[in-house]
Amino acid sequence: MTVGVLQEIGLILAQGYPSQDTDLVAKELIRVLQLALPSLALRAASVKGQWGREVEEVWKAIRKDSEELFAPALEEVERAKVIYVASKFMNNEAIGELLTKAAIDRSQEEEG
Repeated sequence: MTVGVLQEIGLILAQGYPSQDTDLVAKELIRVLQLALPSLALRAASVKGQWGREVEEVWKAIRKDSEELFAPALEEVERAKVIYVASKFMNNEAIGELLTKAAIDRSQEEEG
């Protein structure tokens, strides 16, 4: 399930990214999401486990200072694209909540 959600988020992000090659950009942005998801899942699970919060509350708690969660993507994807995704995660509630939900789902899949 998480893979489809990441693809959906990547396509949404690619539509707003300034590039002619939306397909290539979407693939790169999806890769950023895939590389950041394990760290996001760990942090989301920690916050959710401590307070049993809803997705919106978890996103608000983990979005602050979350740049380091996207650091693994810097080894594979152009820095500008990683910063774009991290910025959208931190500042766009819809994207932030979609990605936080995917992170929570992933952490629950790993537990089960």
